[in-house]
Amino acid sequence: MIQEWFEMKELVGVGGLPTTVQGITKKAKLENWQRRRVAGVKGNVFEYYVGDMPPAVQQALGFAQPLEKTMDKPVPLKSHSLPELPIEQAINEAEQALQALQRAIERQKPKNNPILDGQPLKVEEMTVIRNYRKTDDRGREAILTLSFSMLGFTTNTTSDNDKDEAIAKAANGS
Repeated sequence: MIQEWFEMKELVGVGGLPTTVQGITKKAKLENWQRRRVAGVKGNVFEYYVGDMPPAVQQALGFAQPLEKTMDKPVPLKSHSLPELPIEQAINEAEQALQALQRAIERQKPKNNPILDGQPLKVEEMTVIRNYRKTDDRGREAILTLSFSMLGFTTNTTSDNDKDEAIAKAANGS
């Protein structure tokens, strides 16, 4: 059987191709070479169809006549073939998969966000609260000092009771 699919590392410098994998990848994208994922290999490793490559490359790879481009043909996986589905069935299955993905995403969202000032807390606000609870006294003081300075409060002359009162007022919107 004649090898018609090649990995980039096999093509470096062949038949006038660039001398780096990155250069060949760029050329393959620009010229729209067909590619397929190499089965059983970790990562994104692809092999490319020789019929989409320039004639000089095909000749250097041992092909006497240039192969025809196979844009209309499905690209089979190396290890197994997927059954061909009627287009309506394929679209239906894709829509079902999309709906399942959307449901999974919805399940990941918090259901009952805590409410402050009549509005649900944002993720960033909950993160600040979580960090406040996890840190030590110095960290809590730093978080409070920053929040006061952002609100225009001055912490230098404010007692702890005044700070607590100011926080309660800010939280209540007073």
